[in-house]
Amino acid sequence: MKKIVCGILVTLAVGFCSEVTLSQSDFIERLINFLIFVLIFWYFGAGKIKEIFTGRTKSISEAFERAQEEAQKIKREKEKAKFELEEAKQKASEIIALAKRESYMIAQKFEDRLDREVKSLNLSYEQKIAQEEKMIVEEEVYAVLQGFQNHLDTKTCKDYYGEVLCKGLK
Repeated sequence: MKKIVCGILVTLAVGFCSEVTLSQSDFIERLINFLIFVLIFWYFGAGKIKEIFTGRTKSISEAFERAQEEAQKIKREKEKAKFELEEAKQKASEIIALAKRESYMIAQKFEDRLDREVKSLNLSYEQKIAQEEKMIVEEEVYAVLQGFQNHLDTKTCKDYYGEVLCKGLK
């Protein structure tokens, strides 16, 4: 309404500032025609225009509400994803800690088994060396005694062999 009044005042000001008088111009007739046009337009088109703007306002507000709901939904999903990420990080750290403990335990088991096997092999080696030394000594004693047997009497040799073997093996 203010715009219409301002428009009328501006047109009147232009009309009064000109050298042509009101009686010489058709300004009043044009003004009346304009007012009739505005009133007819208002009468027939105002409802449609109001409906258009009301519908537009309503659709804009609905779109805004949908956008706000989407923003809230995205925010909730983001919080849920953050929570799941934290849970996943916690589970990952637990799995890593468990894997480290298990690998340490497995390494300890292998070290213990390896130590037992090394000790067993060392003991077996020492026994084998002792057995080989004993066999070598017996073979040497037998070879020496064979050499003496050719030179000595058989009866004294047998007694002598028994004594040497008993002393050597002890």
